[in-house]
Amino acid sequence: MPEVNKLKSRCIMFVTRVLSGQSLVGASFAERNSPSVPLREQQIVDIVVSTSKTSATPVGRKVDGPVHDLIEVKRLASLSRVPDGTLQDVIDALACSPDDAHSYVLDIIRNLSAPEYCETREMDYIPPVKGDVYGVRNDEGDWYVKFYFQHGRVTVTSCHPPKWPLTRIDGLTIA
Repeated sequence: MPEVNKLKSRCIMFVTRVLSGQSLVGASFAERNSPSVPLREQQIVDIVVSTSKTSATPVGRKVDGPVHDLIEVKRLASLSRVPDGTLQDVIDALACSPDDAHSYVLDIIRNLSAPEYCETREMDYIPPVKGDVYGVRNDEGDWYVKFYFQHGRVTVTSCHPPKWPLTRIDGLTIA
């Protein structure tokens, strides 16, 4: 486990430098070539997603949207990928099991409606992706839900009570 944490912190440092526009030219050889074990693209995305959970502002730049076909997203909901950090947000909010959290996220995706759309964010993942953001109000409260569609499946990068106010296209503010 210490090796995983070391690898994660090296990746975070590397990704932070890249996303902040810092040059890697002045970085040490070890930093430029960290981690020593090659990471798959999705592993890097997972690290960026899990470390972005502490942000007090939305991650990424706002762009025109929605960019994902909601009917297709809902159709493929059962194939959705839900990273551990996203599941943990649901577990913390609902005090439920990981299986219940996963089912809850999939139910939210299956029940999304067009009027719940709020905005689209271009996220600085590798490669960059655009995630549609929806504000959901249900029996458990208000939820900030962000996902993207890539390679034939949906990845839910956020599902948590809102950390900032969201205005849906139907005019309802989710807070």
